[in-house]
Amino acid sequence: MHTTVLEMPHRQAHREGRATARLVLLVLLGWVVALALALAPPLHAQAGTEAGAQAQAPMATPTQPAQPTQPADAPPLFTEWRTFTTADGLPSDVVFSVVADGDTLWAGTDNGLARYKDGKWTSWGREDGLVYPVITSLAVDSDNGDLWIGTLGGVSRFSGGRFESYTQMTSGLANDVVYAIASAGRYVWAATAAGASRFDTWKDRWEIFTNTNAPMHEIWCYGLAVDGDELYMAVWGGGVLRWDRDRERWRDYRDPDGELELDLLRDDGPVSDVVASVSHADGVLWAGTYFGVNRFDGRRWSSFAKEDSPLVSNFINFVRSEGTGAWLATDRGLVHTDGVTWITYSHGQSADGGTAKIDGPGGERIVPLHGSMPSDYILGVVRRGDEVWTATEHGLGLGRPATDRTASGPGGAAATDNPRSSSASSISSTEHTAKGDRS
Repeated sequence: MHTTVLEMPHRQAHREGRATARLVLLVLLGWVVALALALAPPLHAQAGTEAGAQAQAPMATPTQPAQPTQPADAPPLFTEWRTFTTADGLPSDVVFSVVADGDTLWAGTDNGLARYKDGKWTSWGREDGLVYPVITSLAVDSDNGDLWIGTLGGVSRFSGGRFESYTQMTSGLANDVVYAIASAGRYVWAATAAGASRFDTWKDRWEIFTNTNAPMHEIWCYGLAVDGDELYMAVWGGGVLRWDRDRERWRDYRDPDGELELDLLRDDGPVSDVVASVSHADGVLWAGTYFGVNRFDGRRWSSFAKEDSPLVSNFINFVRSEGTGAWLATDRGLVHTDGVTWITYSHGQSADGGTAKIDGPGGERIVPLHGSMPSDYILGVVRRGDEVWTATEHGLGLGRPATDRTASGPGGAAATDNPRSSSASSISSTEHTAKGDRS
C-alpha cells in the first residue's frame, strides 16, 4: 500500500484489539454452530425432503443476466481519463485536496497551491505568502469567492491575489496541523490535531472546541462538512459531531457497540468512532471511516463494508456527497454509490487504461477506461461540470464521459472499445503559467 504524509499514526493502535476481537468472534461462531446442530433435523429426514423437492421442481428456463442500472439522476460513467503532473504545471505530483469554484479548479499539493483556469496552471508557494506549503484542505467562500487553505502549518486566506495567514502563535487557531477546513457563511471552521476552531470573519476572532466544551473522546478532528445550516465534523474516537447553529451546541453520533475495528450490529449507527471524513447534501450524511462507510438519512443508518457490499476497500480517505449519493476516495480506487448501485474506477496494473466496475441490482459489469487514472490511492475528489477530478500522490486525475455513445450504459455512457486516441482529442492540452506571469 502506498503511504502518504496524511496517513494517521493511529492505524497501528487500531490493531491492538484484533486478537481479542477475533477470539470473541470465534466463541460466538462456536455458539452459532452448536445451536444450528442442535436444532437441525436428522440427516435422513433432510435427504428425503430434498430428494422429494428435486423430483417435483420444474426445469429452470435459462435467462440472460440483467444489466446493472442506475437512478435517473446518477452521474455519467467517466471512461476517458488523463493525468496532470509537474510536467503540465503542477507544483508537485502529490495532491492532497481539490475543489471547484465554477470554471476554476484549485489543487492543494505538498509543495503549494495550484489553480487551473482557461486551460492554464498557475501556482503559489511559501515565497508568495502561503503560510505552509503542505496543503491538506481547501474551501471556497460562496459569498465572496475567498479561498481558505488548511495546511500542516496553519491556515491561509487567499483573497484578491494576497495571502493572510493564521497560526497558533499569531491567532486563536487551536493547532497548526489542520486536516480540514470549511466555510459556512460568516464563519470558517478548521479541524485540527488539537480540536476544532471557528473563525468569525465579522469579528476577526477564533473560538476553540475541545473535549472540555464538546463531546470529543479525543481532540483529533479529521473532517468537516457544511450544507446550508448543517455542519458536521469527523472526530477521532468521537464519531460524528453535528453543530446546532440555533442552540450553539453539539450532538454526537457514536458507534453503539464501541468497537473500533468491528461493526458487531449492522446499521445501528456509525461503523466506527474513528471517522476520517464526512459530507452532507440533500438531507443525507455520508461518513467515511477506516473500517467502512455509513449513510444516514436523518432517521436510519446504513453501513457498508467490503465484506458485505461491493465496496472495494474499507479504508476511506475522503467522501464527497452528490445528491443523495456520494463519491468515496479509497486506497483501492474511486467509488461512486447511492448505497444500491456501486461504480468502482480502478487504475489497473498497467499504465494503459483501467476499468470501471458496475455492481447493481442487475448484476456486475466491467467497462474499459480510455487513458489512465493517476493511481488507485485516492485522497480527494470533486465534480466540475461534466468532469470528475481526483487528487492522488501521483498527480491529478481528470475523468470525462465517453464521447462516442453508441451503446447505452449506466448514466448514458458508452461501454464500447473506442480507440484510445479519442481521449487525447477530447481532452485539451494545458499550458503552464510561470510565476510572475499570472492573470
